[in-house]
Amino acid sequence: MISNIISMFQPAQVYKFDFSEAKRRCRILLIDDDENALPIKDLLDDGYNISQIQTVDSNNLKNCEEGTYDMIILDYNGVAPKSITPDDGFGIFTRIRSANPSQYIIAISGEAYQISKTEYFEKANDWINKPAPLTPTKEKIDKGIKLLFDLSTVLQGLKEILIKDGIPHKSADKIINHFLTKRVTNLEEAVDFTRRTAKVANLSTQITSLLRFVIRLGGA
Repeated sequence: MISNIISMFQPAQVYKFDFSEAKRRCRILLIDDDENALPIKDLLDDGYNISQIQTVDSNNLKNCEEGTYDMIILDYNGVAPKSITPDDGFGIFTRIRSANPSQYIIAISGEAYQISKTEYFEKANDWINKPAPLTPTKEKIDKGIKLLFDLSTVLQGLKEILIKDGIPHKSADKIINHFLTKRVTNLEEAVDFTRRTAKVANLSTQITSLLRFVIRLGGA
């Protein structure tokens, strides 16, 4: 397991992951004009740091673009006036990701068929179909919190995708060990090392996305 590899290189306390603390720290913004889209009160009672806005204005958008929130749950319909963007939630998504490519965004919709067919949902980190019960909502949010705050989860996911993409286990292990033992804070450097070690011309979108999370956590 990745956690066992980590303990070989760094003191255990450096990589000890406290989910309760991460849940408290993770700033979550729900952007949805439906007050009942998610069980907000239940999430707050359970210790999640979540707030909701129904319409995006220029100040809200600036905060989202500047990375004020660790996680954004975004509806695509009825959340933005045309003075902000003519493309409603799609436009907000594009604006946020253009300004902050590593922003973790969960798409939310009441239309199940949109989930698999819309480019918007494919570009999001995850999706929720509303109205969402508490348990599946927590599962989606918890998955994001672990990616945002737990290096071992990120590296485990990175190794699995490297191998799934056909990278030899030995090369995948070398890549993981590199990020365990060296502090890498530049995405271009991380991509270049991974590409050269894997001996591929280009990396998949999934690998690049996970490398952004490695950089966010600061590596070793």
